[in-house]
Amino acid sequence: LMVPLHYIHACYVRSHYNSMEIGIQDAPRPNEILYALVMGTGGRVHSRLGGLTKDKVSVNDGQR
Repeated sequence: LMVPLHYIHACYVRSHYNSMEIGIQDAPRPNEILYALVMGTGGRVHSRLGGLTKDKVSVNDGQR
């Protein structure tokens, strides 16, 4: 299962785009749900993706 990550206050800050791969053996079984929570501590080091930066986020930027 690939879980996407983004910046907490604006989802269009490209420096924080990432994903985490989670592997669970024999799950979910019938009548079960898999719940996965993934958190990061910061964006990519030396990000070159352009777009909206963390410093330029204003109220409700990138929240839909």
